[in-house]
Amino acid sequence: MAPNDISSTSFSRDFNEASADNLDLLLHEITSKEWRALFPSMMTSQKDSFKFISRCLCLTFSHIMESRRLMKQSCFKKHKLDENISAWWINNEEPLGHRLMEKLKGACDAIGRVS
Repeated sequence: MAPNDISSTSFSRDFNEASADNLDLLLHEITSKEWRALFPSMMTSQKDSFKFISRCLCLTFSHIMESRRLMKQSCFKKHKLDENISAWWINNEEPLGHRLMEKLKGACDAIGRVS
């Protein structure tokens, strides 16, 4: 076996076994009303796809900003998207959060104009 063959390492074997154990968590269907309120249920058009991607970007950005404590806690709200999934979302009721969300919307709009 080659020394760089990752399949021969115990890490790879342990990772694959752990993945198999958690497969039901990784592949469960998300049906919550919170998820449906945030994301389109089906992507049948470019508009739906753009909406999904832009909301994913905003959610990811918000979650990273809060997790790294880059802004004060009151700028974020925790949203439960499903029984197993929750994430931080920008709090529009907070003036700084509202400004940040407007900037993110502007960035997403610019991306939409390019595509």
